[in-house]
This record gives sequence, structure tokens and C-alpha cells, in this order.
Amino acid sequence: MGTFRPIKKWFIPLIAIITGTLVGLSFFPSHQEHKYNEWLEELEAFNKRSFTIETEYRKDRETVSYSSGYWSANRSTYHVTTPVSNDSIFEFDVFFEKEHFFTLAGGEWRQGEAPHRIIKELTPLDDFFSWGKLLLKEADKIEKKVKETKTLYKATFHSFDHMDFRGVTLNEQSQTTLIMTLEGGQLHSLNFEVKPIRPVGIDVLQSYPETMTYHIQFSPNDKQVPVVPEKALNSPLLE
Repeated sequence: MGTFRPIKKWFIPLIAIITGTLVGLSFFPSHQEHKYNEWLEELEAFNKRSFTIETEYRKDRETVSYSSGYWSANRSTYHVTTPVSNDSIFEFDVFFEKEHFFTLAGGEWRQGEAPHRIIKELTPLDDFFSWGKLLLKEADKIEKKVKETKTLYKATFHSFDHMDFRGVTLNEQSQTTLIMTLEGGQLHSLNFEVKPIRPVGIDVLQSYPETMTYHIQFSPNDKQVPVVPEKALNSPLLE
């Protein structure tokens, strides 16, 4: 289990504070650490289940991709659609089996193995819950709200030490959050809402998004996740 980043950030400054003040302030990081650990436990529990999935990725309010399919810890499969223009789309299927993946596009199968650029471009389709845990390590604030049958976890990020999301470098943040919603104890959604501050090192002529949103909708799945067709197993390697 990782250490919640604010604990590291506050530890050294708090050492210098007089003992009485230290006791009062130390409650806050402890409270945050408790929420962090609760969230990790939820992610660990959901990692053992299977879900039907729908996702949407938007950049500057424009849809970059949709996907739908099935997720489980050992095997996942999705149909991915990417708008190319107002009247055309690019679509393909992808299967993840632990370190291996297979794609079907234009009737042709290809395969590859992690680490690979395709996996980076499709993150977090391969593993939502490991991705969520990595994000939470970078959180500056974590909240939990419960109302009747609905539970909401919210992480707020002021900066990332090192984060690349689908080819976009994320450093300082204006208003970035990760929200997980549960309804009746069941996982309902994860929503990563990003409002980054443009990194200093990026050329002024290079495009950089003002906003990004990655939304994942979960529903319990009691069916077997489709397996990779045998004809895909001997397919050519993706470079």
C-alpha cells in the first residue's frame, strides 16, 4: 500500500511546529489518510469482480473516443470508436489478457505485449483499478460523502509529480478531480476531470488541452467475458 502524498508533504513542516499545535494539526493528515485507505479498500474489492463498461474521453469538449465492453482482472474486451470527422469514424476491438493484448481493425488481427504505446494510448481500459490507485497517491485532498444509498469519493489534485495521460503531460493543475460514485454499495462510475495548467516547457505552437474528461460507467456483469478468438493467437506483432 502506498503513502498518501500529503503525509509526506506536511511531515517536515510539522516537525518544526510546537508540540501543542502539532497535536491539533496532525488530525487532518490522519483523517485524510483514513479516507485514502478506505478508497483503496473499495478499489481492491471491486478488482475481484466483473463489470460491463462504457467510457467516454473528451478533450476540450470534443469527444476523442467511446468504448464499451467487459472488464475482469484476468481478461477484458472492448469495442472502441473514435470520431475522425463529422461524418466518419475509426473503430476497432481490443482484448486484454494480463500482459498481452490483441486488436481487430479492418478485419485484421494484431497482437502485442506490455509495455506498449497502444496500452498507453488506451489507458485505463486495461486496468481501471490499478490506474485509480496510482492516481490517488498523487492526491492533495480526499473527501468522502454518504447520503442515503449513495457514496461519493472525491480526490483533488493541485499537481502531479509525473503523469502522462494518453499522451498529455500533466504537471500543475488548475482544478482536477477524480470522483468515484457508489450506489447501494455497487460501483457506478469513475470520473477524471482535468483542468491542467500548461507546462512551461511546451512550445507555444504545440497544442495543449484546456480540459479533459474521462468518464467510466460500471454495471455488474454475471456473464463470461468473451475470450480471444484462436485465429488471433498467431497474428502478427504490432510495432
